[in-house]
Amino acid sequence: MDLSTIFSTNIALFYWLLGIVGLIAIDVCLGISLAIKSETFSVDKLPQFINTKVSAYLIGLSVLVGAAQVDFTALLSQATLGAVTNIGFVGIAGTALGTYTIQLFNEIVKKINTLFGTNVVTNQVVNLSISGIDKTQVEQIKNIIS
Repeated sequence: MDLSTIFSTNIALFYWLLGIVGLIAIDVCLGISLAIKSETFSVDKLPQFINTKVSAYLIGLSVLVGAAQVDFTALLSQATLGAVTNIGFVGIAGTALGTYTIQLFNEIVKKINTLFGTNVVTNQVVNLSISGIDKTQVEQIKNIIS
């Protein structure tokens, strides 16, 4: 059995994983900024944070993305079972990546709001979604969100 027949490439999952690495970098930088602003930053705690929070997620997500790259139709004797297994791993990896992406976005938004003392993202969403609504409705929406 040739190794090239065992592995397929789902490049979208790799790009998604790289995007998560970028979001983690942004989240860590914002966290460091908040710690410096509140005068609680300690260089000694940074390796422990990266070990427990960052690497645990990255290793788990990398394993899922790697498992989604295996072509189980080449490994299993029944092609249908292999196809279902492939779809299952891609679905699980996509769900895990999506869940962690949402979690990272929430953390980043919280840190931006805390760092700058505003509700930056909510205001942008309101301004983008209010086209075609009259002025009184805009004020009502802003009051509800505030």
